[in-house]
Amino acid sequence: MVCSELYQAEQEDITQSCYWWHEAAPRPAPETEWQGHCDIAVIGCGFTGLAAALTLARAGRQVIILEKALIGEGASGRNGGITSGNLRFTPAQLARRFGARKATEFSDEAVAARADLYRFIKDEKLACDFTATGRMLGISGACNLDGLKREADAFTERYGIAPTVISGGAVADYTASPIYKAGVYRPDINGIHPAKLLHEMARLALAAGVRIFSSCPVLSVSRKGAAFHILTEKGVLKANHLISATNGYTDKAQPWLRRRLVPVISEIIVTQTLGANR
Repeated sequence: MVCSELYQAEQEDITQSCYWWHEAAPRPAPETEWQGHCDIAVIGCGFTGLAAALTLARAGRQVIILEKALIGEGASGRNGGITSGNLRFTPAQLARRFGARKATEFSDEAVAARADLYRFIKDEKLACDFTATGRMLGISGACNLDGLKREADAFTERYGIAPTVISGGAVADYTASPIYKAGVYRPDINGIHPAKLLHEMARLALAAGVRIFSSCPVLSVSRKGAAFHILTEKGVLKANHLISATNGYTDKAQPWLRRRLVPVISEIIVTQTLGANR
């Protein structure tokens, strides 16, 4: 089987693995000649790796991305599609754990990150199905509605974004589920097609001069003098600087980083079949 036929067969199989991949399946990087040296090497071609590479390439640096799989095959290309940046803890809980100043800084950073994403999508004209959906956080147990309203008012005063506290019959306007008795609707948390966003970012990075090598696992990383020596299945890459954007995919090639990762278990339970209209 020739390479093009093999890739086509892989594409037909891979689109069955993830909802987003039906419209934006993982794909290989464009063919390019191996290069043994660069200013900055980036391991990982997800959102983090691409954002770093694009910024540095536009600043005039010579950047190479090494991706173990196909572009879009990792978590960035198959996440929930919610531009959350949201914090699990309430402002009061954050303040108790970290102090009032830190709690405010966490919230500031989350709001700023979301605004920067929207600016990036708009300025770069990225085709990623951005939709202003808003997000409703449902509350199934007892809650302090007055406290939620105070938090919403404080949020509006600081950021100019007005969350809506929902209760009673108004909950039915946001969800058909009978579980939730109250909730908070955030108009600034919206939806994207994550796989399309990833491929759009890869397009920008390539246009900026970034070289991407997909299906190129890193076997080991060592420091020799001032340079990093990165051994891959395609050859050795020497780089003046190294960015590791592997997150949960960090393997034995980077033992120092792997020892410092804390695994987080995430699960979803689907209790009802969703029809095609959903």
